[in-house]
Amino acid sequence: VFLLLFSLKYALCKKDGDLRETVKALNAACNGRGGGKPFFAQGSVQASRAQIEAFLQPYYQKIWNCARAHGAKIFSQDSDGNMNPVIDAILACGVTCLYPCEPAAGMDMMELRKKYGARLAFKGGIDKFVLRGDFQAIRAELEYKMSGPLMGGGTVFAIDHRIPNGVPLANYRYYVETGRRLLGLPPAKEEGWARMAF
Repeated sequence: VFLLLFSLKYALCKKDGDLRETVKALNAACNGRGGGKPFFAQGSVQASRAQIEAFLQPYYQKIWNCARAHGAKIFSQDSDGNMNPVIDAILACGVTCLYPCEPAAGMDMMELRKKYGARLAFKGGIDKFVLRGDFQAIRAELEYKMSGPLMGGGTVFAIDHRIPNGVPLANYRYYVETGRRLLGLPPAKEEGWARMAF
């Protein structure tokens, strides 16, 4: 059974056991990092381009070819972490859209749009951690992302994952109001505050 999908987190526990050798082997075999106590460990693993091509590409292409033959236009991959080293491999699998495109992991959808053009669409991409900053930082992030090549289609602007703990409500409201204004959308209705995407 092959369990890797690009970026995968793990947590292992063994009562009265020692997992150190298991974790060491897992990390070595699967491009991982992590550790912990002898009886508990956590971390993440990442598939390489070769692993994607060997294990995922045949199946993804089969699924995508069938879906596309029946009218599907978008093949979205939930892709936490830094996907830059494997984007070409996942495009070859048929994937057309990445979510959440995490800036904290090194993903910059503006640069990716310049590199891949209309071949790659995005959902997310707005740094969720900027919402903990001040209004100027929020505005700078939105102005950078909601401009130029990303405005030509193929982008669902939203924060990359959930709203982090500790974000003041005023900051979130500013994020929504400013984003909608930059996109030329009408002001949000009060019941719309819970939305992460515009």
